[in-house]
Amino acid sequence: MNLDSPIWGLLEPVLFAAFLLGIRMLGVVLALPGLSGAGAFPAPSRMIFVLFLTAFCYSALGMPLVPLPREPLVAIPQLVREFLIGAAMGLTVQVTLAVGEAAGTLVSNVTSLSMATMMDPTSGHESTTLSTLFGVVGMLLFISLDGHHHAVSGLMDNLALFPLGGRSPAGVEVPALIQMGQGLFLAALKVAAPVLLVTSLVNVGLGMMARAAPQLNVFTVGFAVVLLVGLSFVGRSVVSLHEVYKDTIPSLGERMNTDLLTIESGTKP
Repeated sequence: MNLDSPIWGLLEPVLFAAFLLGIRMLGVVLALPGLSGAGAFPAPSRMIFVLFLTAFCYSALGMPLVPLPREPLVAIPQLVREFLIGAAMGLTVQVTLAVGEAAGTLVSNVTSLSMATMMDPTSGHESTTLSTLFGVVGMLLFISLDGHHHAVSGLMDNLALFPLGGRSPAGVEVPALIQMGQGLFLAALKVAAPVLLVTSLVNVGLGMMARAAPQLNVFTVGFAVVLLVGLSFVGRSVVSLHEVYKDTIPSLGERMNTDLLTIESGTKP
C-alpha cells in the first residue's frame, strides 16, 4: 500500500492506537497468574486473549486515534510505557490472587505437608498440595466475588487516566511495591491464622507431654496429631480467605491505578 495514499492516512492513527493498546494488554496478560508460565495457557491462546481484550477496550473507548511518529526512536518509549503500565496493573491482580497460595504455603509448613509437592496449574511450577488447593480456591472466590468485573473496570479507568500515546514515563513507586508485599504477607497470615494458632497450641501440649512422660515418643505421635488437627482447621482458613477477598476485591479496580505514578509530574492519578 502507498504510504502517501489517503486510505493509509486514515488507517495509520487507528492501527497505531490499536497496536499501543495491544502492547498494554500484553503487559497485563503476561503479569496475570494462570496466563503465563510453563504450565499455563499456550502462547496462541494467550495471543487470542490479548487480541480480544484489545478489540473490546478499543471499541469501548470509542476507537481513539494516535498519530504514528515519523521517527522510530520516538515510538519506542511509547511502546515501553504502555507495556509497563499493563504489567503494573497485572501485578496488582497477581498479588491479590497470590494471597491464597501464600497462605497455603504457611499451612503446609506447620502441618508437615511441605514435603508433598505437585504441579501448580496456575504457574506451571511445583508447589505444596495445600498451596495449590488454596490457589485454586482463591481463583474460584475471585470469580464468584466479581473480581474479574472489578479488574475490567480498573482497566477502563486506567485507559482514561493514562491515555494511549502519552510520552511521560509511568511506573510504580518502590514504597508502593513494598506496601504490596507487606499487604500480601499480612493477608496470608490472617488466612492461615486458625491453623497456625491451633498447631502452636498442639505443639505446646506435646512439649508438656514429653516433659511429663519422657518415655513417650512424642515425635512419632506429634506428627500425626499436628497433621490431623491442622487439616481439621483448613476449612476455617478457607472461610478467612473468603473474608479477605470480600474486603479487598471491591477496591481492586482503584488499586490497579493508585499505585501507578507519572514520573514526570510526580503526582498520582
